[in-house]
Amino acid sequence: MTIIKRNYTYWVILSAFILVAGSLFALVKSPPEKVILPNGLRVIVVEDRSLPVAAAGIIFNTHPYYLNNCNAGIGRIYRSLIESADFENETRFDFNARLESVGIINEFGGGQEMFYAACNGNAENLDMMLDSLHSIAFRLKPTDADFAQGKYEAIRYVKSAKRYPKSTGLMEKMMWKDLYHDSAIECHGPISESKLAEAEFADLKNFTSSIFVPNNAVLVVIGDIQATEVFKAAMQKFGDQQAAVISTDVPESPKNPASSRKIENIEYADLEETEVLIGFEAPGISDPDMAAASLWQAALYDINNSWLEYAVRKDFPELKNLFARYVPGREQGLFLIGFSSREADVERPLNFILTSLSNLYMTPPRGNELQSMVEMMQLKTLEKRESRLERVYELGFAELMGNYRISEGISAAFSRVTPPDMKNLAQKMFSSDRFGVRIIYPIKNQKAEDIPVKMQTLDNGARVVVRSFAGSEVVGLSILFGVDLCVGNEEEQKLTRLVAEMVCDYINDHENRKLNAQLDEIGARLEAVFTNESLIISARTRNQKLPELLAFLSQLLQQPEFSEAYFTKAKERILQRLADEKNSINNILYGNMIDGLYPGMNFYSPNLLGSDMNKINFARIKKFYNDWAVGANLCVAAVGNFDNEQTLKLVASAFAALPKGKSAIKATCPIWVGQPLEKIEVREVKLPANSEYAYIGVGFRMKPFLNLSNQEDIRTTFGANSVMSHLLFASNNALILQELKKIDANRGLSGIYRANQLFSIFTFYAAVPVEKLDEARQTIERVVAQIPELKVSHEDIQAAGRKLKSWFNRALERSDAQAATLAGFLWNGLRVDYLEEILGVYGQVTIEDVKQSAGSNFKNYLLLIARPEK
Repeated sequence: MTIIKRNYTYWVILSAFILVAGSLFALVKSPPEKVILPNGLRVIVVEDRSLPVAAAGIIFNTHPYYLNNCNAGIGRIYRSLIESADFENETRFDFNARLESVGIINEFGGGQEMFYAACNGNAENLDMMLDSLHSIAFRLKPTDADFAQGKYEAIRYVKSAKRYPKSTGLMEKMMWKDLYHDSAIECHGPISESKLAEAEFADLKNFTSSIFVPNNAVLVVIGDIQATEVFKAAMQKFGDQQAAVISTDVPESPKNPASSRKIENIEYADLEETEVLIGFEAPGISDPDMAAASLWQAALYDINNSWLEYAVRKDFPELKNLFARYVPGREQGLFLIGFSSREADVERPLNFILTSLSNLYMTPPRGNELQSMVEMMQLKTLEKRESRLERVYELGFAELMGNYRISEGISAAFSRVTPPDMKNLAQKMFSSDRFGVRIIYPIKNQKAEDIPVKMQTLDNGARVVVRSFAGSEVVGLSILFGVDLCVGNEEEQKLTRLVAEMVCDYINDHENRKLNAQLDEIGARLEAVFTNESLIISARTRNQKLPELLAFLSQLLQQPEFSEAYFTKAKERILQRLADEKNSINNILYGNMIDGLYPGMNFYSPNLLGSDMNKINFARIKKFYNDWAVGANLCVAAVGNFDNEQTLKLVASAFAALPKGKSAIKATCPIWVGQPLEKIEVREVKLPANSEYAYIGVGFRMKPFLNLSNQEDIRTTFGANSVMSHLLFASNNALILQELKKIDANRGLSGIYRANQLFSIFTFYAAVPVEKLDEARQTIERVVAQIPELKVSHEDIQAAGRKLKSWFNRALERSDAQAATLAGFLWNGLRVDYLEEILGVYGQVTIEDVKQSAGSNFKNYLLLIARPEK
């Protein structure tokens, strides 16, 4: 090693180097030579004249900064800046163009212990290569915009690491933290998302002043060059850089380290396969056992007939990406074994590997077996050195860790390893309980929480519920704004429904490019529907995207992009759509049934919106939206495979800023709305002349069940009426269906039994040939008249229960469908576990319950006769 000084001695020493270089000119490859510049920069040169090329790199030690700035993510941001930011005296574009014109290729990177920039090109362009490294290391001049972009990319990297924890090194970093508890290891761990979010442009100065100084760096040059020329050029390029005081603090290790460090961490993430990583405490780079640890890597993985292949894979062929890797660090190292599997059970191969490794010291490699491993590792070392960039990194890393000669002497160290060395190290590494295991299962394998539902009412009145849905890889989010069905003011009813329809029009507009672009960026789907009782906005995205989706929807609800021009066009589209839909068979039937069962209540909004809308202008709509889209009217539900406690906090914080406002419920429906009809009523309706069939509808006004809390009341209303729906229209063997078949009048049968907190409706519709309308009417009237005396068996009840459970489960197998249901429960004042409660009712319904319901609820009805116009 030589220290260069700025005086006559420097030129004397330089002349000596020139003489030495001249005597060795015949060598194709020379051993490394090293000098230290006055400012502390270490320069290592390897003359390699096998090809007229060169590689150079400058490597910085990150330890001084990270010891005091744990995991803030600044290094990751700076990694982006050295690839994109401009320089003090040159733009990035000019810099790239200048280097590419002579074939110089740059490479950047960093790891747990260091940060590097490197390049390779033709040896004749060494001066330009050194100049590029100097610019990258000491002349970078990023702007606020560069920092913002770098921070954005760092945030994306952190999220990507969660998605690909093994390939991005996240699991390995966590293993370092698991096994070694001193602050140096802790501060080189995974980036903290909270600290990264707080990172500011001003933080860069502390980072660069701590790391990017010459006495904290190693410059390595390899290629068809002369060492003396490189030392001279390095002095010219880097000699003016000022040294700095570098922290030499050594982190405190635990005073009383635990005798056992067996650690197991199980997590769930958005993965396709289960990822497993086993980590053992291993020697550091300067430890005498380092060579033996490398040979154990060869024994387990590198050689052609490795232990992982013949002892593990043959018994567990389902394992993928099986590997072993020794990772030496400054003071300590890791020995890693990992694999992936699509099988849910990874405990068997994991236990097999751990048990087998603990006994491996009993049969260490020896003789020809050990010799073949030595030769394989020596070959691997030589293969790495074929790449000049690889050797630049290797020498620089070794120098930062202590001495570049560690790298140079590794091949010889392999030859000195004996079977007892292998045995002792195996017993020390694999036979103790100082190891860690990390398993990351796919979210779909996560077990359901013991309490799947949690709810919170916010200060602004908004009600929030989250439900853990084990096995779901998609999170469903539903936002519900309630409607006052029984408000007496028709003008306010029109405003409510028009606002709701406008929101639906805006969200469901496939030509809304701005909205669609925002959704694409998140990776989400969004749709809105108005049910006359509430506006429901439903969204779906991948579990890890929930925070972005919540931020987007919170902004959308508080500041919707409604304008007067949009209002005008949207009102025209809505009225036109309603006019078109008004003539559809289904809407004619449903609208007339609702109006007939609940006369004067305006429960069917298309009829309401179809008249006298010119008086409603944009100013009134905007004011009404601001009064309506408030916490008092808001119910939010999220369903997915997540931690309920954390998700509840996340969802609650997203909507806490909404104003409280006033509830939409301002009136009480008349008592008769929730009571059966007093007599049988008939309503005749005209259908379009092109209708193929006539229709007969039967509707019953029922006692509402959503405001019931008594289990017996739920069983005798909802439970019993559900059985009736199965018997009358919901089964393939439904009674109405069978009777219409007897007269060849069955052309389709459908029905619905639904409720809100104010009323409940039970209806069915039969399509019949026009010429058989009268006969079919008589048949249906006869069947309905016999309902109070209908015979019911236990088999009927069991079949109804099984089918309706199956229907519920199929309808709710999507997370967003569950979320919409839960949001509806909240608005209707139900407990959030009501779903489980009603599904549990079917097993308790008795024959007597069904008979009681048939006798009290099915006496009077509305008969709807719909004929095509002649």
